[in-house]
Amino acid sequence: MNKHIMLLCTTLFSMQSVYAMDLKEALSSAYKTNENWKYSQQRFLLEAEEFPQALAGFLPDISMDIGSNTQKQTTVGISSAESGPDVSRSISVRQNLFNGGRSAYALKIAQAGFLASKATLYSAEQKILIDALTAYLGVCGAKEKYAISITAVAFYAQALEMAQEQLKVGEATITDVAAAKAQVARAESNKSQQFADLLSSQATFKTVIGVDAPDDITFPDAPNDLPETIEHFKDVVEKSNFELMAAKSKMTQSKDAVKSTQSALLPRVDLAISEGNNYYDSSTPNNPRSTNRSVNTTVSVKIPILSNGGTDHSRIRQSKAQSRQAVYALDYTQKDLRAKTISAWEVFISKKDSMTSAEEATKSQTLALDGIRSEYSVGTKTMLEVLRQQDQLNQIKSQAVDIKIQYLTYAYQLKALMGQMTAKQLKLDVQYFNPDYEFRNVKHKIVGF
Repeated sequence: MNKHIMLLCTTLFSMQSVYAMDLKEALSSAYKTNENWKYSQQRFLLEAEEFPQALAGFLPDISMDIGSNTQKQTTVGISSAESGPDVSRSISVRQNLFNGGRSAYALKIAQAGFLASKATLYSAEQKILIDALTAYLGVCGAKEKYAISITAVAFYAQALEMAQEQLKVGEATITDVAAAKAQVARAESNKSQQFADLLSSQATFKTVIGVDAPDDITFPDAPNDLPETIEHFKDVVEKSNFELMAAKSKMTQSKDAVKSTQSALLPRVDLAISEGNNYYDSSTPNNPRSTNRSVNTTVSVKIPILSNGGTDHSRIRQSKAQSRQAVYALDYTQKDLRAKTISAWEVFISKKDSMTSAEEATKSQTLALDGIRSEYSVGTKTMLEVLRQQDQLNQIKSQAVDIKIQYLTYAYQLKALMGQMTAKQLKLDVQYFNPDYEFRNVKHKIVGF
């Protein structure tokens, strides 16, 4: 019988081990299954197509026309005549020779757009992984608080039982029993609330990460590769922050857009070459069919005076306003990022110190509770004082859980500000979406889909 029980316990333990999930596995699951991340990937691929479209401005327009015509003429009561079929085939090539540099600027705009899209993509990736981290820590915290509430209910129930027994022999008062009953009621209410919070956090975990939260989930360790000084932290953020990279690329893009719209006021030179063959029936009996071949070459120069009713001038003003807007956006991003950098660092250091203080407070309160219990056992302390000390310990433990969540959250927020919260930087066991590869794959793709 004992062997069967041991085998059952071993099987259950093995099953729990299979379904165990640490933080990296949770982040990997979110990376693979999160719909917002898939949407961001498709948005990047959509924006990457702007480069081959811009490249098309340097390539010729080639087309072929084929036609067939048959004519039948009838004179009522006299005769009828039919000619054809007349067949025509032609091929034409049209190549722009000069358009004020619009094609070159379009290519620069597309290149800057790719850099902005890549930075935006990485920002979206980091947000998704931060959301997954928040969901993971939420379950860890809710689980620990629920465990604290269970321990509290058990303790207060035991204290109530002791108070009732002591009341029978005159060693406790009605006040002690009433206080113990009140604590049990409060503990039961808190337990119900903590259980509801746990279920809510598990639902969020399933939504964000894509799988059910495991039962043996535990708090992760803090990252060990964070900067040691705020100066080092600022330097890394200035060089690697994705929001700042995107703002810089958008400003470059807007400046090239101004030049592109201004080029519409310059002359345009096009070269057109067409070659055609016409095969048709002749009305001459001795020459029933004839062929006509022609080659045309045209160089056209278009000098805009007032084209499109002045729309080009409006577009220039619009692009200049957008360029100024991009400059302001970059300036705001830089200032906002500096504030976020300082704030995140100071809060992180504060939470790190609070972690140490919370651990010391828990140890001290535990010793104080043990002392109160010892004094209660010899009759120098009342049950009310024991309950009060236990309640303080529970509060300190709950606060310690909140502080730990905040500390770990800000630790990974620092990594996100430094551009180090991507799947590749975290070395997740997933197939990474590589924007550079995807861009190279379509960059010079003239035909095909």
